Amino acid sequence: MNRFTLLIIVLITSINICLAQVPGDTTTVDGLTFSSTTRDTQLVFPTFNANEIERIWMKYTMRCKDAQVSSPIQGQTNDGCGEWDYSCNTYITDSSRIDSVKAVIDRYNVFPFTDEDDTYNTTPTFNRFEKDIYEVSINTVNSENNFSISSFNNETSIINSNPKGSVNMILLTSSQLAASGIGLGNIDAIELNNVSTLVSADHLNMTMQEVSFSDFSAADLSQIGSGTEVYNNEWNFQGGINKIPFYQPFNWTGGNILIMIKSKGLSGDLSLGSSTLSQIQTLSSSTNQHFRFIDGNYIEVEEYKGISGSNPRTVEAWVKTPDENINITSWGENTTGERFTFRLHNDGRLRVEIAGGFVIANTPINDNEWHHVAAVFNGTDLGDVTFYVDGQNDGIGQLNNLTLNTASMENVLISRGFFNKDFNGEMDDVRIWSSALSSTTINEQRFKRVGLDHPNFSSLELNYTFDDGGQNVVDRSANSRDGTIHGIGIFGQRSYNDASLDMIGNKFIPDINLLQADYELTINNITVLDSLAKPSYIVVENILTPNPGTFQSDITSVFYEYWPDSTSTFDLNGQLLNNTIGTNQETLNNDEINYFKRTPSKLEILSLVTPYGINLDLGEEGETWYFDVTDFYPILTGNRGLSMSRGGEWQEEIDIDFLFIHGTPTREVLDLRQIWKVDSKSYTLIESDDVFAPRTIALPSDAAQVIVKSAITGHGQQGEFIPRDHYLEVNSGQSTHEWMVWKECSQNPMYPQGGTWIYDRAGWCPGMPTDVETWDVTNYISSNNIEVDYGVNGASGTSNYIVNNQIVAYGPANFSTDARIVEVEAPNDLIKYGRFNPVCDNPKVKIQNTGTNVISTVLFSYAINGDTPVEYTWTGNISFLEEMVINLPAPLGFWQNTMASQSNQFSVEVKQVNGIVDEYAHNNSYVSKFEVTEQVPSTLIIRFKTNNAASENSYRIEDSEGNIIFERNSLLNNTTYLDTIEFSQGCYKYIVEDSGDDGISFWANNDGSGYMQFRSENGTLLKDFEGDFGGDYVHQFTVTESANLKSEVHYAPSISVFPNPSDGDFQIKLKGDLYGDYEIIDSKGQVIKSDRISKNTSLFQIGSKNWSSGIYVFRFISNHGVLQNKMIKL
Repeated sequence: MNRFTLLIIVLITSINICLAQVPGDTTTVDGLTFSSTTRDTQLVFPTFNANEIERIWMKYTMRCKDAQVSSPIQGQTNDGCGEWDYSCNTYITDSSRIDSVKAVIDRYNVFPFTDEDDTYNTTPTFNRFEKDIYEVSINTVNSENNFSISSFNNETSIINSNPKGSVNMILLTSSQLAASGIGLGNIDAIELNNVSTLVSADHLNMTMQEVSFSDFSAADLSQIGSGTEVYNNEWNFQGGINKIPFYQPFNWTGGNILIMIKSKGLSGDLSLGSSTLSQIQTLSSSTNQHFRFIDGNYIEVEEYKGISGSNPRTVEAWVKTPDENINITSWGENTTGERFTFRLHNDGRLRVEIAGGFVIANTPINDNEWHHVAAVFNGTDLGDVTFYVDGQNDGIGQLNNLTLNTASMENVLISRGFFNKDFNGEMDDVRIWSSALSSTTINEQRFKRVGLDHPNFSSLELNYTFDDGGQNVVDRSANSRDGTIHGIGIFGQRSYNDASLDMIGNKFIPDINLLQADYELTINNITVLDSLAKPSYIVVENILTPNPGTFQSDITSVFYEYWPDSTSTFDLNGQLLNNTIGTNQETLNNDEINYFKRTPSKLEILSLVTPYGINLDLGEEGETWYFDVTDFYPILTGNRGLSMSRGGEWQEEIDIDFLFIHGTPTREVLDLRQIWKVDSKSYTLIESDDVFAPRTIALPSDAAQVIVKSAITGHGQQGEFIPRDHYLEVNSGQSTHEWMVWKECSQNPMYPQGGTWIYDRAGWCPGMPTDVETWDVTNYISSNNIEVDYGVNGASGTSNYIVNNQIVAYGPANFSTDARIVEVEAPNDLIKYGRFNPVCDNPKVKIQNTGTNVISTVLFSYAINGDTPVEYTWTGNISFLEEMVINLPAPLGFWQNTMASQSNQFSVEVKQVNGIVDEYAHNNSYVSKFEVTEQVPSTLIIRFKTNNAASENSYRIEDSEGNIIFERNSLLNNTTYLDTIEFSQGCYKYIVEDSGDDGISFWANNDGSGYMQFRSENGTLLKDFEGDFGGDYVHQFTVTESANLKSEVHYAPSISVFPNPSDGDFQIKLKGDLYGDYEIIDSKGQVIKSDRISKNTSLFQIGSKNWSSGIYVFRFISNHGVLQNKMIKL
């Protein structure tokens, strides 16, 4: 007979799943492993008929990262399991199905943000500036000396034509000038050699100045002044030597000369005769292109995870934005210390945050002007971050001990980031370095394109200049880490007046002659208008185009480029003279569009919240759950997406497998639907039906039963910690199903944890799966349809709920008489049952009636490690699909074949149901593995130290029959109890009860700490129990050798009063060898009764007929000291 076992799985890989399967075989589909670097992957599930798969299990294993334990020491809190609790839900995406949700969108979005209800121009408008130009003509040459600065080597350098103009800087060193023979004093003209045909230069502007540097590779361009303007007019570059006379001379005093040549535009590429030098003496502007970010477009660097750990790094960029609270770059994992984000703070200052903390710079930069920004990290924590704005130090991270330990998880993102804080504005020359750049390097290199001469070139990880266009952004580092544009790619260009960044250095220098002359000139000063196009707006128009029944959204977006509505004219002093309204006006009248947003259906297969990870040890193998996902059979076929999200997906390592058990199902799953897309919404939106509005679902016509399943978790201060009634309603109130979303956490089997794990919460506990509520709606189906509504009652404050509602349709039952073993609860070493395992008393088996006939008897056969089976017939009543946990008697010697140091197995089988062999044998068997109970000596000391809330606690010992052989209650605060107990052979339970559900040692209250221990007769510590145990604590143990003749208990002296409170007589119970005098003291401290208790008295009665209602103290001055207890008279 085939047995389903959670120990030994027949692994059938995707290569051979096409082979014939027999009932009981298992096909395994691998999902994630501990080493997976993604939480969003594609799986190929096998395709089987519905009547071929008996059951599908999801094996889900959680392990702390690298099996480490997170220490509470700063910087080590996320080495193993993540410090904090996060939702971590698992989804299957089925692209053949649709999730649709109601949504609202503005008809127009304008970037950069403006008032969308405004007037724009559909063609460019301009800023027109009055400008003086100078027409220069040489009338007479009285004298002229020509000095060649660079020799003619028949080489060529090209100044590319650019519709936005260009900037070129040429550096002539003092030594070069001296070698030419030129003298100090005025320079009156320049000659350049055009080796091409006629090229016209619009608005040619030339300035000259002396500078301290002789090489551009280490030059600080910010120190460049305006210089002396020597030429400002049009110029036609004829083929050959072009002599350009200056309208005013430049006075050379012997230093290095920087010549800056700007042109608004060239009629073609200008080729100049040039020479090659050994150093960089020319800088030329690039195409001046940059990227324009709007809501929804961002750049992802595929397969590049950024700088990890606490390694040094530098991030640089040129940015221009009017906004705040937006991301520049980010990568890592959204776990304390493991995310690295460079962004703008909510007041426009720079900010570096690492999940769990941040530091900010000093200067706001959201003035919609271009700024160079940089963040440098070199150290261990946030205090080691230095900011730079426009080349200058803008603040060092304040003292902060939060350690950087950036994870290599998520791809590097430009804009967007972990919380969709999209950059709004323009960005250029993004650089990421795996070294900490110096302040000098940042300042000197910010204007220049990175080249081999950069002092940190070898550590350049990524460099985007955005000069190439297209949907991929070219990486100019040596690593080829091109970026993918998500959304629309929008590029802009700067004009020649704003082109002094991303300058490209080279070792070509144009062949230049400088002239010192005595000219008689005619100079005409003419005022003209220089027009520069105004920055444009990106207008997104959203158009409603309903697409019901398709995968298409109802919204089609069209992109336009608009400009301000008028052309502005300014005088020579920059004062506005007038605005001229453009001739192509467009007024945008904005409104909201209601529509349905559609995405591939994302079905939640598991809702779970991660544990508090400090000091949590899940072991080398991790802890495993088996979730029955048979209802997802219609989804788990073919190509599907598997993903985990909601914040906690990287807190721990996760291993997921899907186990398909071949055979006949209890009934076929005909369909499963996600009623509404799983989402986190506030109670106000839920109550108003803005989300989770009534929805009608079409069901298979042959459905025999239909179930609605709900998994809901509450979040926010009120949503998390206040129980609420939630409800499902069908067919506009035909029937309502209401339940409280609340979960008891003090019995959490994953304990202790590093946070407030014991607090009850709305539908979840840290480290546990969410409870699933079910409702049979079969009787409310009409014409194969049913309308379902969901809501919550009485919520308030910050109450948000992650809501998952699914509907499942089943076919008819396949069996009449059949019982299935669902699972063995004990003995079992799965964490699910960790609160009451290991055991040495009766095994506990959960069975389900999987046949339509009522089950009245079941014959079980069960054994340990293949020993001789024990048989037991259970009698009772179990209806179809009902489950029941049955205790199987463990006869004397049942556990004697266990092995303390090896894995043990418990096997159980259903032999008969209702006196006959049931119809399906392959669900009759189950094998669990387990650990044996600890053995203790026959004489045992319990050492129990109470905390400040001793009244919450009591403890006792029970034998295998449930008889109490020892108990202690009415404990006193901060008191140590020593109880010596002698046992006969057998199995026992040590049970500690805690009415406060907070154990005897919990960090987040004022109860103080206690402890509980088992010690041997001579005082040797045998077991030190965990004091942070939440609610009741159960520990089973075995005694293999009897005390002298029989079990004897040596009770420590104690008194107990019952009933208490009482409106009549009180019974006083004494334990231990006690005798002495007692007195009753009222609330005023007066003794109202006293008497003597003789030896060998164990129980006596005190009447309270004449007492007033209130609190009294029973005080016993005994041979073992003073004992006392409260008495409450009603």
